[in-house]
Formats: sequence, structure tokens, C-alpha cells
Amino acid sequence: KQWYLPTGGTSDYYNSCATNARVSIPYNIIGYQQARTGQGYVGQGSRHSWCEYVQTELKAPLKKGSTYYVEFWVCLAEASGLACKTLGAYFDTSPLKDRSIKNTLEVTPQVLTTGEAFQDTAQWIKISGRFVAQGGERFLTLGNFSRSQKDFTKTPNYKTSKYKRVSHYFIDDVCVTEVKEGQPCNCAAQTNTTLAETGTTSPEPTPAHTAFTPGATITLPDITFSVNQWDLKDTAKPTLDS
Repeated sequence: KQWYLPTGGTSDYYNSCATNARVSIPYNIIGYQQARTGQGYVGQGSRHSWCEYVQTELKAPLKKGSTYYVEFWVCLAEASGLACKTLGAYFDTSPLKDRSIKNTLEVTPQVLTTGEAFQDTAQWIKISGRFVAQGGERFLTLGNFSRSQKDFTKTPNYKTSKYKRVSHYFIDDVCVTEVKEGQPCNCAAQTNTTLAETGTTSPEPTPAHTAFTPGATITLPDITFSVNQWDLKDTAKPTLDS
């Protein structure tokens, strides 16, 4: 269940127990979203020339000739100025650990979305697919796998977004499982052969609230208003709710 950064991107980990409001749940620096299950999820940003990724090692290498089902859930962060339609899962026999890489990876993912860009900022959307393993694949990388600008769409928030040149997706509940003959293609039916999964950890204890000293100065970062308006910016919500 250990996930890490395989390239020079800075994917984020959000958790409801975070003491830093910027990476908390449900409010954080990039938007609002409850975890689909559990108390945490990751977030990765991308545009056509640049992408952040997350990677993990499977419990066992994939078997040559066997069919595997992949499933993960995504939700576009509210502050994103772009939405992407080429999110996918790439499997390899060796890990990618090169922090000098900033660009979108030039590899062919085994599972890749090709429909409309995922623009839903309220609901978790399932991405899934199946493929036949070459054998020995043990490392899974998630992210965007296209360098074409045509695979990115401006969101309704594009003009006002602080992150107008980035699509940022929250990712939760990742599952990779072998598909047995006669069994349905879903992770719920394959729990005995699941090779990678997230979102099943036990809830962590809620941290105690900070005690403030009377008369002490309290600094609240990111409390800013929209220009010539009394409305607080979205970036202020995580701090005020923490």
C-alpha cells in the first residue's frame, strides 16, 4: 500500500487527519472532496507537456497470459482550469525512479481512457479496464499519458482559476486483480486475488484541536478576498475549517 513519486512531479497526499489545511479533507488547497472510502486520497496534476505521477509495487508480479482487471476512481479538483481525457494505468517489470523527469511519460499504458474529458468535480468517476499480462509486471504507475493539447479541455473555472493551466485529479480506491474464467470483472468479486488496493485502511484517530493562549497572535495564511469583492477565495476555506 506504499505509494511514492516516480518522477520529478509533486503529487499530493490528502487526509482528513492532516494538520496542514492545504492537504486536508474535505477542504484543501485545490478544492473540496470527501474521500470515496477511508480518510485519504492522492492528487496529481498534469497538462500536455508535464505530468505528476504516483507509483506502487504490487503484492506479486503479474503472470504471463493471465487477464487482469484494473480499477481506480477519480474526481476533478474544483480549482482546475483544465480537464483531461487520457488518464491511465501503466505496468512495468521495474520501477521508475527518476526525479529529473518532468515531462509526460512516453510509454503505452495497458489501461487508458479515450472518451470525453473527466470534468465532474462532485462525484467520483470509475476508470477501469482489463488486459493480458506479458509476465513479470510488478510496478503500477497512474497519471496522464498524452502529450497532445487536444486531450485537454478548459473547465468552466478556466478564466478565474488559480490553476488554469493544470488539470488536477483526486485518485482513490485503486485495485488490480486477476480475472478468473467465469467471474465478473470487478474488484468486489475478486478480493482473494487482489494485487493492489487502497481505501481499505482503518480510520486513524482524529487529532486533538490546538489550544490557543489568550492574548497570543494567531496567523491565518491564505485568507484572501476576490478583487473588488467581499467573497473569500476558495483557498481560504481549508484554513478556516481547520
